[in-house]
Amino acid sequence: MEQKGVAVQTFCQQCEDAACIAACPVAAIAKNGSSGTIEIDHELCTLCEACVTACPFNGINLDDKDGKIIACDLCGGTPHCAEYCETKAIVFSEKTPVTLQKKKDSLLELGELLRLAREY
Repeated sequence: MEQKGVAVQTFCQQCEDAACIAACPVAAIAKNGSSGTIEIDHELCTLCEACVTACPFNGINLDDKDGKIIACDLCGGTPHCAEYCETKAIVFSEKTPVTLQKKKDSLLELGELLRLAREY
């Protein structure tokens, strides 16, 4: 039987107005004041998965292996994925008006790709 599908790699987009934070009923998700990254307090988290449902980019998930909600925290400010990417396809750059606009444009495109994937 032939099946259609779309594979889209997703990760936490470190949203300015993060839906996951707003959705958490126990305030277990917050933005780190100094790094600006989304962080999860696993002691407070009840694993309700409201954050998973709320994220429009599929960037926060339940890790079946560890039984914890996970999201990219940029490795505390120095993302290893960018550091070790041999082709430099992954780049970590500081926030500037240009990079923020690129992120906004990318998020719109990602949202559209995810919408199309759901239709399949």
